[in-house]
Amino acid sequence: MSDEEQMVDAVKRSLIRLRGDHGRLTVHKFARHPLLVQLLGDGDLMDGFIALIRELDRLKRGNKYEAAVAWSITADADAVIDRLQMTVDALAVGEGKDQRTGRHWSDRGMDSVARDLVAFAAMRGHTGRDLIGIAVNGGSKRLVVQIVQVASVNLVRRAPLVTIQVTPDRADAKASEVDLETVVPDVREIDGDFETRRHVVRVDLPDYVYQPGERLLSISLTARRTPTPIFLLENHSEVDPTHRLTFAVNRTLVVTELTAFE
Repeated sequence: MSDEEQMVDAVKRSLIRLRGDHGRLTVHKFARHPLLVQLLGDGDLMDGFIALIRELDRLKRGNKYEAAVAWSITADADAVIDRLQMTVDALAVGEGKDQRTGRHWSDRGMDSVARDLVAFAAMRGHTGRDLIGIAVNGGSKRLVVQIVQVASVNLVRRAPLVTIQVTPDRADAKASEVDLETVVPDVREIDGDFETRRHVVRVDLPDYVYQPGERLLSISLTARRTPTPIFLLENHSEVDPTHRLTFAVNRTLVVTELTAFE
């Protein structure tokens, strides 16, 4: 079975479990299905839930079997049997069908719905893996930041944007941007299904007298392509012992700061 077929099968099973869960469709109910959250929202719960509601609303206007999938998940009832009966009531007016017909129709539509979700996610770049490693080397006069991006070759992705601020707490501080999209990487390799790009950014530190708590340097890295990458952070620097290097991560943003503490 190919990777795509395995993904379709996994999504189908997740949809069936979502349909079978007790209760009306809510964010909390959707959150129990991390594969769907990743596929529809790139790991963001609210984005994924909104995308699911939008897709299910679209399916209600499609063929009978795909519409049955949508109704059996979104119908306003707690028990799945009741939702399946409401599915039949919506799609087979006056035909005297019961909930078993609703389940049969919904089951028949699951495969095509799962395939559509996987295909749409692939077009948006929500499938595949993107890993960004950040390693800091150097000392008190110069820091060397290595940025390594390893991603599935099937992803249409962009290199990160790096913003560097030296002495950002001072009035004369200036920020400079390094758009790694326009810079040839120091290393570029393709190994099977993955491509590696390595960039090196060198930053000279001014010879100032710093106040406790003052930032000497701030480097922010913004990932500009879904899926949200996994970040790996490493500190190999040998800075002045009165300085401290910190990392902070928030989804697609990483901030590295060098701060004086004494």
